[in-house]
Amino acid sequence: MGCLGACFDAIAFLAAFGWCLACCGAVFGYCAAPMRRGEPPRLSAAGLFVLSFVQSAWWCRDICKYGSGLCCGGRAASKDAATAPVMLPAYASLAGNCVALVFFQLGAGALGLCVHKQDADGGCSGDVHCVAASAAVSLFWTLFLASKPRHSAGEAASAAGKRD
Repeated sequence: MGCLGACFDAIAFLAAFGWCLACCGAVFGYCAAPMRRGEPPRLSAAGLFVLSFVQSAWWCRDICKYGSGLCCGGRAASKDAATAPVMLPAYASLAGNCVALVFFQLGAGALGLCVHKQDADGGCSGDVHCVAASAAVSLFWTLFLASKPRHSAGEAASAAGKRD
């Protein structure tokens, strides 16, 4: 894949790992900060970031598993180097985030189900922004996996042999 692929993988890993750290900070902020003030922790708001952390950690795992070898050993050192990426978790994450985005944009405010503070106009803009960031992570994860080869080297060789 060359230098460009390795740079792409390194940038993707730094973005995914950085988002994991940001999610850890948000979870700490929603749990520890209110408790210092004598208030109960905001577990529902922290839960949005826990879910985003899980998808980012899974993306980090996929970068290590299907990457070019620059990060975590990647394809070059992996015994799974010949396997094509599994797209289902990334698709499920993207679909779930899109459903949550529509829910918080259109219905949660009217139902009083905002996780963050409800806006004066009855909307849930804090939730929309949180889920939009999580959806962006899912989109980049899906694009990362889509950029990887879909067939193993053995399948490509056997397909080339069958054509001849």
